[in-house]
Amino acid sequence: MCDFISLEANKASAENEDSKKKNSLEGDTSTHTEVAVLSEGKSTDDYADITLDKLKEIYVELQKWCDNIETKATNFAEKFYLAHSYNGRLLKLLLKSLDDKRLLENELQIIEICKKLGYNHCADFFERSIYVRHPASYALF
Repeated sequence: MCDFISLEANKASAENEDSKKKNSLEGDTSTHTEVAVLSEGKSTDDYADITLDKLKEIYVELQKWCDNIETKATNFAEKFYLAHSYNGRLLKLLLKSLDDKRLLENELQIIEICKKLGYNHCADFFERSIYVRHPASYALF
């Protein structure tokens, strides 16, 4: 019985990781269909008409009603900044979210963005301090 439960938990975590990979925007997002990955579980054909300009209009409209600090707005803003290659704004947003929650994923994103911007001293600082802040991620000898 315990083996069955752990097997089902592993399946669920694998599916969750697959959906996270599918929903994240990575690399050069200069094509318009790449932005369609923002939605969950839908094909890119459904969102082929979404362009970066249309995405910017949605972002401006969202800013009229809420701030980037709210959880759902933060997720959209992160992906918007990635799509437009606004690395400085993304770094600022990630640092604000780091004040609220110290998550390992956020710190790894900050390290990646600092390296893209050429802030190697900041990236080195965060890389060295990860093991202090998250001792569970440190592998012993």
